[in-house]
Amino acid sequence: MPDEKRELDQVLREKFPEMIPIHAAPTLFLLNGCGLAIYGRRDYDSETRTYVKTLCLCLIFVPILAVGAYRVADAGGDRWYFLGKEPLSGFAQLWNLTLLVVVLGLCGAGWWSSYTASPEYRAGQQMEQAGAMQGQGELAKAAGLYQGIALGRTSHSAGAQAKLKEIYDGLDGVPEQEARALLVLAVREQQSGRPVADRAALL
Repeated sequence: MPDEKRELDQVLREKFPEMIPIHAAPTLFLLNGCGLAIYGRRDYDSETRTYVKTLCLCLIFVPILAVGAYRVADAGGDRWYFLGKEPLSGFAQLWNLTLLVVVLGLCGAGWWSSYTASPEYRAGQQMEQAGAMQGQGELAKAAGLYQGIALGRTSHSAGAQAKLKEIYDGLDGVPEQEARALLVLAVREQQSGRPVADRAALL
């Protein structure tokens, strides 16, 4: 019997050089349709009456990920003799790669959505908007944005306070309409009970 097995192993190695011998069958289990199961029937060999089945991770009986491929022989019913491990088919490899790309894409999209919704990101965007307004001479609008950022708890708070100081320190050369709007903003800031900085000198 051992001689026959060695002879069979030799025949299989010569006939299927890519096959890796295994000492035990892979674990197969399904719990409520989730787990590991084998699917498919490819590369049938009429001489040995063997073929390749793919071991898949399943979710509700649907194959999701190909985790291995095995050359098997029928053992009757839904049973098989597992002879060795074979390479995954090109389709299975492409499917796995596609799934990986999709999962990474979804994770990346989720992270980006979370990041752009964060106070830190929004404050950064508002700093850019306020900077553009300040550059265009819309000082009251810029100061309103800077004030909201300065009252926040992001890394942009100190920068916004510095920009506010810069705007109020340069009131002498500001057109009357902008200066009036800035003074109104300063009054409201003082009345809110959460002044960003001392504006008493303006009032």
